[in-house]
Amino acid sequence: MQRPEAQALPDKRLFVELFLISFLSLYVELFCIRWMSADIRAFTTFRCFPLATCFIGLGLGCAQDNDRAFRWGALSFLLLVAVMKICDWLGLGYLPFPSKSVFSWLSFDMLQGTTFLLYVTFFLIMLSLLLLGPLSVCVSIGSRLGALFNQLKPLHAYCINIAGALLGSLCFTVISCSGWLPWQALLPAVLIFLFYLKSFGTAIRWSIPVLVATVLLAAWNPHPAPDSRTFWSPYQRLDLITLFGRDNATGKTVFFGYQLRANRGGYQYCADLSGASNDHLVLPKGLPADIYGFRRRYSFAYQFQPAADVLVLASGMGNDVAEALRNKPASVDAVDIDPVILGLGKQLNPAHPYQSERVRAICDDARDYCNRCKKKYDLIVFSYLDSHVVTGNSSSVRIDNYVYTKEGLAAALRLLKPHGLMVVSFFTIRDWFTDKLYKTAREAAGYTPLVVQDKRDPPEAISTYFVLGEPVKTGTLVLPANLKPYLTVLPPRDFAVRALTDDWPFLYLSPTTFDVPYLLAVLEVLLLSAFLGRRVLFTKSSPGSWQMFFLGAAFMLLELQSIARLSLFYGATWQTSVVVIAGVLIMILGANLLVLRIPGRLNQKLLYSFLFLALIISYLMPAKLLLSLDDLAPYLGHITATFVSILPMFVAGLIFASAFSLVAKASRALAFNLFGSVAGALLEYLSNYFGIQSLALIATLLYFASFLCLFEPQRGTEDYATESAGVSL
Repeated sequence: MQRPEAQALPDKRLFVELFLISFLSLYVELFCIRWMSADIRAFTTFRCFPLATCFIGLGLGCAQDNDRAFRWGALSFLLLVAVMKICDWLGLGYLPFPSKSVFSWLSFDMLQGTTFLLYVTFFLIMLSLLLLGPLSVCVSIGSRLGALFNQLKPLHAYCINIAGALLGSLCFTVISCSGWLPWQALLPAVLIFLFYLKSFGTAIRWSIPVLVATVLLAAWNPHPAPDSRTFWSPYQRLDLITLFGRDNATGKTVFFGYQLRANRGGYQYCADLSGASNDHLVLPKGLPADIYGFRRRYSFAYQFQPAADVLVLASGMGNDVAEALRNKPASVDAVDIDPVILGLGKQLNPAHPYQSERVRAICDDARDYCNRCKKKYDLIVFSYLDSHVVTGNSSSVRIDNYVYTKEGLAAALRLLKPHGLMVVSFFTIRDWFTDKLYKTAREAAGYTPLVVQDKRDPPEAISTYFVLGEPVKTGTLVLPANLKPYLTVLPPRDFAVRALTDDWPFLYLSPTTFDVPYLLAVLEVLLLSAFLGRRVLFTKSSPGSWQMFFLGAAFMLLELQSIARLSLFYGATWQTSVVVIAGVLIMILGANLLVLRIPGRLNQKLLYSFLFLALIISYLMPAKLLLSLDDLAPYLGHITATFVSILPMFVAGLIFASAFSLVAKASRALAFNLFGSVAGALLEYLSNYFGIQSLALIATLLYFASFLCLFEPQRGTEDYATESAGVSL
């Protein structure tokens, strides 16, 4: 039952409460996804699981007939933090997702047969435990959200809900980009929660010490390291470890450099790799035996011919920029997407490459820079540009994927001077990496690239260099004499792999076509959702409930497709994701306000006709065609892509608002919509096989299913009477 005192509250007080709980719901959802994807390797590239769990929790909470679960919210926050810290303490955060299809820089080659099956079983058990924290928190918040929805007119409540969620999203973005640690980012959620609990009587007395303990536990570091510092960039968690060696001559401990880890995985080093000042230095424990071989890898691109103007993509903390400067170029443009990594490089690199007047540091997505750049270069270096994170909160597209597509490499090739060279360096620790990049480079250039490997590389860190440019095309490029004895030139051949395109940019997807462990994890989440929500999903539903379900699933797919598509046009940066999410919320809010202001009911069947037309346009206008429009007029392609992406979601927003205004019980309809979003988030994985454009087709099928729900026999019965809902429409 709802609190008697809440029923007597004036509408303004209800509006404020609903606004704040809506703020809290999206803020906590984003907080859980960011923290879990950074501290637990399994979720770094599989963010759909924390996202789906948050939706399940909110849906379950909304479907409750009371808000009693909200009273136990303090314990749910404590459970979330305790699970994360226990995971950290036991080292479980380093466990990878057992996917045989999606590569995540961690190998399962040593696990075969029964051993691998045991790990999959163990992981599935751990998955349910790890997701228990966000589930409990969101159930608590959702119970209060649903209670407030039932006390207001559905569309009025939904407008307030979207406005609060929009502010929560923007607030969390500011906090994320300010580098707040998880315990600091938790504070706003705790304060808002306490604001609510003051009206729940005795609950606040025991909740305050529990929440204080929660924040203190969140701030606890189970494995403190005196020579380590943690930073949070807009994209990932970064651990900077100071490295020391021992001088053989004096026996003293001396500074060597830094190791940078991203989301608990190895990422890059920052040190003096020249070796000249380190001849008598015993290397720090844990460093690769061939650490000085990194300079050899960085210097490969500069051995062919002099380069006056150099472009370095993925310049990181600056080792490759320092190597470029040693070859005395006139200018070096250094591009990296992460502002925190660039800042650390400027501050800490022993060679101080970013302080050189010849270096221009650019914080941008590499593909976006190549799309917009007008400058021509003698040498373009893709310096081991690889990613540990995905775009948005639940996507199969990583922030580097569009860089390596046929269109992406072609965009970079356009920046070469007539006799310039482009060198793509990559750790191809799987043969299919080499195959994919080779085939894609050949299709992008229109000729066979020079593909070289160094015999001196250890098997676990083989570098492959793909060299392109006019000298390669004409066959006039000569291998450097000092390197020739060490190099292996791979012969050209046809590979049974798929070339990367802007519609299918999945570099890290192996040729394996059936990923059983991933499907088992999806099945586990779906069964968990069905079991916990059985009283909602499998009992007699109100008219329109399943329409809400399919609308939620389809809309989630369109939102994820929009983030992927617009990342291609505006860069796979955090700004793009934020703008898309905020734009979607603003658009939904606008659709709701429009429906509120239009007298009478909108014709949903007519709206569906417009929606299907918009989806067809979206599908028939692929990214390549939209990108080509920029050649006709500046930003014409960008504007068109934005309009084509937004139009279906706006029409869908009108349909949702029109249907939601008719529901008998707003909280139940919202619960179905959230459960549908769970299905949509998990269905996004299909883009790995069918391409990003296919999401529009899948969304069309889901919208058609929602359209069929208009013909439910119950529609128009007394269930829609406003008196039965206790709401004045």
